[in-house]
Amino acid sequence: FNSFGVTSGTYYSFNGGQHASSNATTYATANRGYYVPFFLGATTTFDRIAIVTASTFSGNGVIRLGIYNNSNGKPSSLAFDAGTVSPTANSTTYAITINQTLNAGWYWSVMVPQTVATTNAILSHNNLPFLPMMRFASGSIALLWIESISGSLPSTATPAEFGVGSNFPQVFFRVA
Repeated sequence: FNSFGVTSGTYYSFNGGQHASSNATTYATANRGYYVPFFLGATTTFDRIAIVTASTFSGNGVIRLGIYNNSNGKPSSLAFDAGTVSPTANSTTYAITINQTLNAGWYWSVMVPQTVATTNAILSHNNLPFLPMMRFASGSIALLWIESISGSLPSTATPAEFGVGSNFPQVFFRVA
């Protein structure tokens, strides 16, 4: 990815998802943080962090977005808490303006539905690139999650469980 460069003003998902993807998963557990690893090949500055609602999204929700640093294959210290988006429509990008530079390396995006919409369907992706830190079961992907994140993100991540499933939430980043 980064060996080919990036384009200013373009949204990227560094773990394989596409901004226009139609794949969706309903994240219906309030205050559950979903951590997904991603790798940056070069230092990059971002001006937006976003999620995209799926065509089946309905209702009103509040979703907190952020990034954690990586330590020994797990999310560790908080890189930044971007705040929340309040999705109300389907097939829509909900972005938060940021000014964040991340150095090359491994990170963990986090998405926390703090108020769950009637159908909290968010674009997702069903493939991860090969990650030596992740375990796979029956062809499904694995991610980490923790319960009870309300309000701001904690300064240190303490994911309690692996989640194994066919999809994981996509968090998109726009290059400044």
